[in-house]
This record gives sequence, C-alpha cells and structure tokens, in this order.
Amino acid sequence: MNKIAKKDSCSDLQYDKKEKKRTNYLQSLKVIQELMQNGVVSKENKDDKSNNEELVSFEENYTEKEINDILSKLNEFVSLKDMFIIFNQVKRIERKKFLCMEQYINEYIEKLIKSNNVPTYIKRKCMAKVNFHMTNDYLDLEERILQNFYTMLYRGSMSKSKFIQLINEQRDNWLNQRRQLNIMWKDIMERRMKWYAFRLKKDKTIFEWITFLTMD
Repeated sequence: MNKIAKKDSCSDLQYDKKEKKRTNYLQSLKVIQELMQNGVVSKENKDDKSNNEELVSFEENYTEKEINDILSKLNEFVSLKDMFIIFNQVKRIERKKFLCMEQYINEYIEKLIKSNNVPTYIKRKCMAKVNFHMTNDYLDLEERILQNFYTMLYRGSMSKSKFIQLINEQRDNWLNQRRQLNIMWKDIMERRMKWYAFRLKKDKTIFEWITFLTMD
C-alpha cells in the first residue's frame, strides 16, 4: 500500500513539474510572438535584400501546399517576419498531423480492445496513458525545435536556401518522431492487450502459462 501511494505521489510530482515547465514554455512563446507582431523584436537590416512585399500574414492559416508555394517565391534573403510566420505555420500543420496520428492510435486501441475482449475501463486507462506520454514527447521535441529557431531569429534575416533547409530539417524531425511514436505505442498496446486478455482468462492451462511467459 505504501509503495502504491509513493508511486502515485511521484507520478503526480512528475506531472506537476512537466505542466509547470510546459506553462512557462508556452508563456515565453506568447511573449516572443507578441513582440514579433508588434515589431519590437527585430534585427532587420534596412539595406538587406529580404522580401519587400508581404508574402505571408499572421491572420491566415495556410495549407502545406500554400506554404511550399510561398517558400518557392521567397527572395534571396528572408525577412524576420516572414521567417517567424512561415515557421509557426509549419509548426501548426505538424501539430495537426500529430493529433491525427494520436487519433489513429486511439482507434487502434479500440480495435485491440474488441479483438481481445478486454473491458472498457482498460481502454480508457490505456488511452489516457498513451495520450499523456505521446503529448509530452511531442511537446518536448517542439520546445527544442522552437528554442533553436528563436535563437536563430535574433541573428537577423536568413538566406532563402538556408531557411528552406531549416524548414525541411524540422519537418523531418517531426515526421520521424511521429513514425517512432506510432510504431512504439502500437507495439506496447499489442503486448498490453495480450497481457490483459490472458489475465482475464479463466482456467488457464500450464501450457498456456508457459506460452505466455515465453512470449516475446
């Protein structure tokens, strides 16, 4: 009983620390975004060759195709404002892809629950655990990506080729993480459902016990 209470207490403490870290992180991003929108954070060189005409807007929600079209039309150097807006548009699109992947995992868990005849309360427990850990992993990656990006913003405008390379590298980071999380949690849930199904089965034979214990 004490071990369980201690485990729950540690889990709550860990959750509180992550929530506090996430809140501080989101608040810092909000401040930077407001400064960018108000033109306070700026190291633009008036004599540089960055875009003179406005290609992107804070108010629009662009599709991935539209973002790619915008990237292809950039001038030799990209302004801080365009860099900021485009990168945050890419972040929004990648976050949407993550949420779709998370929904797919939830649907996969639903199928495993039905095929293994596992009770509904276990489904809720598994979904909550998967969504919590997947979201934390995603936000950790997003935080690292954005911290690096905002550090680069303070250095001033960037060449078109370097900026497009940066965008593609971060897209690959998000894509690789989604693939890894998808494979990892599908495998974990498959094993977990087999374990639940075996535990709930009555009158297990010795052969079934041996098969289960030696299962990969």
